[in-house]
Amino acid sequence: MTFRMFACAFALAAVTPFVAEAQPATKTFPVVQGKTYKFEKIADGVYYATGGFGSNNVVIINDDDVLLVDTGTSPANARAFVADVKMLSNKPVRYVVNTHWHYDHTDGNSIFGPEVQIIAHDYVRTAITTFDVLNREPYRTSQGTAAAQVEDLKKQVAAEKDAARKPALNKQLADAENILVQLKEIKPTPPNVTYSSKIVLHRGQ
Repeated sequence: MTFRMFACAFALAAVTPFVAEAQPATKTFPVVQGKTYKFEKIADGVYYATGGFGSNNVVIINDDDVLLVDTGTSPANARAFVADVKMLSNKPVRYVVNTHWHYDHTDGNSIFGPEVQIIAHDYVRTAITTFDVLNREPYRTSQGTAAAQVEDLKKQVAAEKDAARKPALNKQLADAENILVQLKEIKPTPPNVTYSSKIVLHRGQ
């Protein structure tokens, strides 16, 4: 995997919403569907991942290892992501790139051991280590919204008279409660490799 390929994929993670609007409606990519994530192959060894709770992601499969772009909103989300990536390759994840310091890009970082290089700009590390990120925006609003959703669904379940609708509401409630549990597992984990202007990874030929 050349640096040019990595740079293209890394840029795609930031501009995908704009690119998607510009592409013809008939443009399609080969798709692999995991339990949680859908992977669209956009180049040889490069996949765009959607379907998780939080940021969209990129997977880059190198000769000997795998690089992931962003880790999602929680450790549980990151574990689901990594599990689905195994459908693409059994190579070990050795690199993670955080594109931003917000929780939906970084709060899955904690599942990775010291053998994984978590790479980001210097500012991302500064933000995670000094901003008290779990007690400020945007995390506080997200947590508050999740809690409010649980309370609202409890009221809906209690008020629902149609027995046929109860199972669906109970499923929604269980999913919402599970998200709250997942949020409590979060341990902000900063990148362990940083750069100021650029970093070059030489992986493969």
